[in-house]
Amino acid sequence: MNRGLLLLVTTLLLVSFAARGDETQRQAAFDAANRLFNQQKYQESIVAFEKVLEHEPNDWAAHYQVALAYTALYHPGSTNPLDQEYARRATAEFEQLLQMSPPIDQPDAKEKVVEYYLAMLSSSEQYDKAIEYYETLRVQSPFDLKVLEMLGVLYYDKKRVFKPAMEVYERLAELDPRNRERWYTVGQRYWNRAYTGNKEGTISVDERLNCIKWGMAALDEALRLDPDYMEAIAYYNLLWREQSQVLRQLGDDAGADAAFEKAQELQKRAIALRDRRKADWERSNGSGSPHP
Repeated sequence: MNRGLLLLVTTLLLVSFAARGDETQRQAAFDAANRLFNQQKYQESIVAFEKVLEHEPNDWAAHYQVALAYTALYHPGSTNPLDQEYARRATAEFEQLLQMSPPIDQPDAKEKVVEYYLAMLSSSEQYDKAIEYYETLRVQSPFDLKVLEMLGVLYYDKKRVFKPAMEVYERLAELDPRNRERWYTVGQRYWNRAYTGNKEGTISVDERLNCIKWGMAALDEALRLDPDYMEAIAYYNLLWREQSQVLRQLGDDAGADAAFEKAQELQKRAIALRDRRKADWERSNGSGSPHP
């Protein structure tokens, strides 16, 4: 073997031995950190995992364990500054993991990260970040009903912002037009805005009238799909009552009276359907009250 080739081989062997040595040290440090994690010594495990990351900043497994450790330290719903810091750090770690490629031998790793990430955003009430995440998914998959459903919950139930929530719920109804519950949800939400907004003094007469109109239109679709949809009929009754109140406020007593009569007719119809449903249940299951 000539001298140059011998030098090359020797160099490659030294590099190989060094790499194996580094990997052995890395694994030993990782295992020690993991033992602390399994002993629920989360603060100590974070320090140990961060030492691993000092040598290998892109170590996916170490970042994952750090994220889990901060998640374990966080008390959901707490306003304690320390808990808020744990939530912030866990969130940052999960966001970094989402930008990294998981190990090829863990095909479900990214799904787990997403699950933990969204759970942390929810438990720490970071709803804006959750909305940002789902809005990104919405751009990527505009016809994904599950993504839209989550956005509806975030906008309506969590952030309590009406207009973007209704845009999502109406889009769901458009994409799933044979689903009566989609239209019912739109109608119910519009009634709630008309009723609650008036009660709290946060809605104009014009907006209230529009909510009534759009709510009735949505319930029309629900009832077209199922004329005996009791819940939709019940809310139709409530919308007509809203209509009666607004017309009375505007000085249209005749229109208000006619709207109230319509509401009463619908209320009677809903009660009759409810009683029939109860009787049908009792015939099928014996005497007693139906399950809720």
